[in-house]
Amino acid sequence: MKEVVWCFLASTGNYKEAYELWRSRNLKVRPTMNAKLLLNQKNYILKNKRLTDIEIDEIRESINVYTEDSTGDHVRRKDDNVSTTEDEMQDRSTREDAEQNVERNELKEQLQVARHKVRFLQMSERRTLLKLEENKKLVCLKEQVNGIIKELLEENQINITEVNHLIYAAATVITETTIKPRKTMTTGRFKDAWKLRIQKQISKWRKDLSILTESGSGSDNIKLNTKKRKIFQKYKMTNAREVAELIEKLKQKIQAKAQRIRRYEKRKNQYIQNKMFKENTNRFYRHLGAKAIEVTAHPNMQEVEFYWQAIWEMETRHNEKAEWIRREEKGREGTSDMKWMPIKTTEFTSVLAKTHNWKSPGSDQIQNYWLKEFPVMHSYIVEAFNKIIEKPQQMSEWLTTGITYLLPKSKNTMDPKNY
Repeated sequence: MKEVVWCFLASTGNYKEAYELWRSRNLKVRPTMNAKLLLNQKNYILKNKRLTDIEIDEIRESINVYTEDSTGDHVRRKDDNVSTTEDEMQDRSTREDAEQNVERNELKEQLQVARHKVRFLQMSERRTLLKLEENKKLVCLKEQVNGIIKELLEENQINITEVNHLIYAAATVITETTIKPRKTMTTGRFKDAWKLRIQKQISKWRKDLSILTESGSGSDNIKLNTKKRKIFQKYKMTNAREVAELIEKLKQKIQAKAQRIRRYEKRKNQYIQNKMFKENTNRFYRHLGAKAIEVTAHPNMQEVEFYWQAIWEMETRHNEKAEWIRREEKGREGTSDMKWMPIKTTEFTSVLAKTHNWKSPGSDQIQNYWLKEFPVMHSYIVEAFNKIIEKPQQMSEWLTTGITYLLPKSKNTMDPKNY
């Protein structure tokens, strides 16, 4: 009895804690005892005064002595636990640092391998970099790559071409690390599986509806009657009234499914247009009111190249003695030349911030997004630009190579002028 009361007084009255304390002190006593039975026994002892007040006071004194002893032990154990915890945290931190160093070294090796491969690629052989969605993994990866790029840049002096190679290599590594390879699916059949399923259902209902309609006309065709019997078995019909109800029901089902296809197609077009507006606003407005012109006959490649070369590449001599030229020269007599001021990194950064992230890239396949996300490269890009302005003859050829997209303006698609 004293043991039961002692456990309850030591556990501040919580019967579950009291039971756990009692069980820890009496492992083999009364195995069938549970928390509620122990609570009932305590209530019985106190209610019927099976213990005197003196005995209860003695129990309280013994609890105080037990608490003081256990507190000292707890403090010692706590100090030991604190030192153990600190050691564990230090070991964990060391392991995490080691793992991060391994990951960083692997990432650096990937970047160096990618950079080496890019050096031997023509600009036309580069793959288009996919658009990425911002997340914590991507942000962390970009920070690591920026740190690695800084180390690689400090190794030697690099020109604009090497800067371009390094940016494309870094963007490729991040893209391949972030985006998992997707399984290629054949277009057409699997593209709109939902639409094929609905169209298959509509086709079956129309077939059954056609047979029921034909059978109602009084035709005596053996094949038709066989199909009719199968439909009667399929839909469990027994009389003409049920046939009429089924015909009306099938018509309504066909109409509902056709309406669903139209609704889905409308929503799909809205999604495509929203995506196009976000990625390429000019293309969106171009397609919004324009009628699609199908190119059935392609122009001769040589004719197309010759036509656009005359616009982009071939030099044209102008009349240098034109009246307006002499007038402008006379109006600006005495005007001194503007002093050349090198481009600053802050100017480059502010202009770059106003550009669209994922607009169609040039021949180097690098979108503006990647120029923004590698700020460690900005000073090197600006330095390269300044050198090109001061010495244009040292400019790399790829900087003046562009891409011309041909869009038909009329149905006469054989003429290169109509693009």
